[in-house]
Amino acid sequence: MGTFTSRLNLFKPSGTSGSADAVDVAADLNAQYDIIDAAMGFQALGSFPGSPYDGKGVRRTDQAGNPFYVWNASTSTWDRLTKDTQFVLKSADQSVTSSITLIDDTELTLPCVANASYIFDTYLMWVGNETGDIKFGFSFPVPGTFHFGGIGPNEADAGFNAGGTRGTGEWFARNNLSASPTSSIQYAGSTAVLTARIGGSLVTTSGTGSITLRWAQDTSNATATTVKKGSWMSLQRIA
Repeated sequence: MGTFTSRLNLFKPSGTSGSADAVDVAADLNAQYDIIDAAMGFQALGSFPGSPYDGKGVRRTDQAGNPFYVWNASTSTWDRLTKDTQFVLKSADQSVTSSITLIDDTELTLPCVANASYIFDTYLMWVGNETGDIKFGFSFPVPGTFHFGGIGPNEADAGFNAGGTRGTGEWFARNNLSASPTSSIQYAGSTAVLTARIGGSLVTTSGTGSITLRWAQDTSNATATTVKKGSWMSLQRIA
């Protein structure tokens, strides 16, 4: 009698002349070709298939960005594949007025997987009011361990008042964080564009989700605080 292959379940006739499983071109060969064709590469699907073989690749056409997944038979999970380095560039200004409540940036967010280690970096540009200033924080997948810090314009320096762009800097750090969202760090505001560089690291365990920049005015002010188009975030998986 014929047998079947272990991964794709392809039929292998016995080859015995006159046997009940003699090769039928339409029912056997053509059907097997269709199975092989569908299994090659990453199969484009709107949902995960049932009974996948170990290492089966799928591209989800119903999800944003059409991400790739591989079936991991040892854990019975679809593991999402991510690039070693991800990057997002802010495509439009985003403003907040008269609010000190941290909000998620609408664009500066990048996904993370479980049981992984990451380093991240941001370059942030903003404009606003010398009284309102600005503060930044993050959200991240929990459970996990998050560290971040940055260098930017000192909010106590009057050199940034009245559109000033020259003054002293200050450095902040928030380390060994396990609760998300994080507390914030504060920098100066000005009617001229100011910048800061903020980076850090994340080690995830069972949690999945995203690292997302959060920000607000440090002191409520009727003049809008705006994080500018061209600000960016990068995220690199290192383990």
